[in-house]
Amino acid sequence: MFNIEQLQNVIVEFMMPFALDIKDSLKEGGITQYHVVIDNIPAGIRTERIYNEDACLSGARLAPYSKIKNDRFGLLSKTKVQVWFDYQMFESPLIDKSTLVTTPNQFYGVAISYLNKLIRNYKRITREYWLPLMQMNDVIGFRYVLLDKNKQTLVINDLITQEVQFNGGKEFELDTEIDCYLRESIIGNHEYLQDDLYLSIIDNFDKGYFNISLIQCAIFFENYVYGNIRGKLSKTKFDKIRKKQPCGCLVGIVEVCTRGINEILGHDFGKTLVFQEFKENVLTLRNKLIHGELLEEVTHSQCEAAIHATMNAVTYLAKDVFLTSSP
Repeated sequence: MFNIEQLQNVIVEFMMPFALDIKDSLKEGGITQYHVVIDNIPAGIRTERIYNEDACLSGARLAPYSKIKNDRFGLLSKTKVQVWFDYQMFESPLIDKSTLVTTPNQFYGVAISYLNKLIRNYKRITREYWLPLMQMNDVIGFRYVLLDKNKQTLVINDLITQEVQFNGGKEFELDTEIDCYLRESIIGNHEYLQDDLYLSIIDNFDKGYFNISLIQCAIFFENYVYGNIRGKLSKTKFDKIRKKQPCGCLVGIVEVCTRGINEILGHDFGKTLVFQEFKENVLTLRNKLIHGELLEEVTHSQCEAAIHATMNAVTYLAKDVFLTSSP
């Protein structure tokens, strides 16, 4: 019978919806598992490639040990993953050891963090750029196993870990107003760079690419500022706001938002709180990343603050300076 006092391993098992070209280690008892270390706490990652028997090509099933390039969505194969933790994790401050049985979900996000470190380095070394990082909502359910020193187990299955939205038997559909706007937009020839940038910022934030998301915040802001200034000024005045005189070299976005907007548009935007927060939360970190002063990933909270500061600054400019609707 399982004895929590003799706990040896905590194992989190789930399905990853794509495959890595690494040797199966589940079948071999973990001999070829990968040892991942985060903050000096190790974990073992064991995997098994699962071939999709339902994948068909012209009605013919594809055999195991086949693959297609850039299989982002696991069309031909996916991966069963086990993340093995020992006392170094479940006795760490990250985990509430007193609730190991009642709150297994405290391990799920941690397990995905360890897997993502493996995926990040796998991508960096193999250059298989198409592979995504894992998110909690990529997993339909977890199998949580407590293993004691006598090889006895306690198994908990969480089949669904995210909210499922039901629609009362009705088909999902867009609101009428949104659907009309969609139908109008798909017959035009407009490019929506600001929308693309914004969606990419949020997407990268959701995926955990915080450095990329933060850098894109600066690009989004500059695109918005220059696009709106260009629309309000002649070429001569536009060049005056973005170029140094008399050399003609381009100035930075800080000078545009301080000297330029104040001189040409009569608004001292550079001294506003929203711009100071944008500088602190976006430009300062962006410059450290670009110039190599900051080599590690910015945190979730830093990236979240950067997105918030960016949208506050843009909303302020739209309302009080450019007098347009927010993007």
